[in-house]
Amino acid sequence: SRALLDNNENEWSAENCHIMIFNRDVTHLAEATELLNQISIKNRPLLIICKSLKKEAAQVLFENNSRGRIKVCAVKLPVFKGSPHQHLWLEDLAILTGTKIIDEENGIPLSEFKYSDLGFARQITVDISRTKIIESKRQESAIKSRIKMYAEDLNKLLGEKERRDT
Repeated sequence: SRALLDNNENEWSAENCHIMIFNRDVTHLAEATELLNQISIKNRPLLIICKSLKKEAAQVLFENNSRGRIKVCAVKLPVFKGSPHQHLWLEDLAILTGTKIIDEENGIPLSEFKYSDLGFARQITVDISRTKIIESKRQESAIKSRIKMYAEDLNKLLGEKERRDT
């Protein structure tokens, strides 16, 4: 994924980092003021994964970052051209990082997103083309459920192929 880094930076890294995933453009952060204050008070860095970061939101984050209030990096979501499975991929990422997806249609609205909804990783490294999330807060029961769902889908596909081949 493409990272939105400061002009002078080639890489961003953080330890004990919170994670927010938006399945939309981030146009403003007025609804997240309290959440950003909580992150700042706890002195935790924040990784934002979103479709794009619009000027007003980017300006708020940049100012808070430059004043030392919050260490933040935004990463653009990868584009799955024509794929109907992008939301499933985002759900998998949310499960693996322990967060909820901010999306008015298929997730929760930003106005309802709480500090406890943030994802977490022990270490995150971002460069212009890659984002590494290490030792994230996983939702183990959701992972097992997702693996079971994928195994059932695979069995259906293999069963259908075998039926066609005979």
